[in-house]
Amino acid sequence: MLRLRTAFSNVCRRLLQSDVAAENLAQPVTSRMIEVAQALHVRQSNGEQTSLRQLHRICDLNQAEALNVIAQLENEGTVHIERDINDAFESRVTLSEAAAQRFESAME
Repeated sequence: MLRLRTAFSNVCRRLLQSDVAAENLAQPVTSRMIEVAQALHVRQSNGEQTSLRQLHRICDLNQAEALNVIAQLENEGTVHIERDINDAFESRVTLSEAAAQRFESAME
């Protein structure tokens, strides 16, 4: 099981790094970024929506860490945040189409 998880994490790391040209990456891809992207992929695949408020709970991070990671992923174009003007924490987070397609093709 550990080998499968390691292999999946390696695939995810390559997918995230290929989503944006290397010169545009502000920070290296971290295991937390992979964890968040994986969680979003699983939830989207199951038809579930994810808000900023939920993010830290589904990824087992504190809220500040989760928001920092999601900001990095947004800057790289891996995720899209649909802003809620009434409650920022209810803003919806989704993987970009390109990232979602890469996850799907990696899982086949």
